[in-house]
Amino acid sequence: MAGIYAVHIPYRGQGPALTDLIAGNVDFMFGNLPDFLPHIKSGKIKAIGSTYLTRAPLAPEIPTIAEQGYPTFETDSWYGIVAPSGMTKDAVDRMNQAINKALQEPAVKKNFSDRGIEIIGGSPAKFQEHIQSEIMKYERIVKSTNMQPD
Repeated sequence: MAGIYAVHIPYRGQGPALTDLIAGNVDFMFGNLPDFLPHIKSGKIKAIGSTYLTRAPLAPEIPTIAEQGYPTFETDSWYGIVAPSGMTKDAVDRMNQAINKALQEPAVKKNFSDRGIEIIGGSPAKFQEHIQSEIMKYERIVKSTNMQPD
């Protein structure tokens, strides 16, 4: 969107990448806010913007990229639970009910909230819709930028 040329540097996890960012070996990176916060607060790194459309509850002082002139810029991390394709619908439904119930437990909600994770929950069909939406979003990005694997 901004016409920035960047070279992707693959790392074996966020930890080594963050170490290189702090050391000045890379210019910028995208990553998980809870891991960055101590380094932002200490002044070792500077937050440019968050990638959600709304400000992060863990750091509401950090403006979003959308607020900075790119109103449709959004990318986020999400977690989900998947199972083998042969699992019966009954087993999937039972697992889904148990997971949704667990996600409502106060201790679970607090743990996730403390780490900046929003609990959504829902049905397997809704999760499948989300996965398909993400595939389509990134497919458009890859095609519009002519990305090629190295």
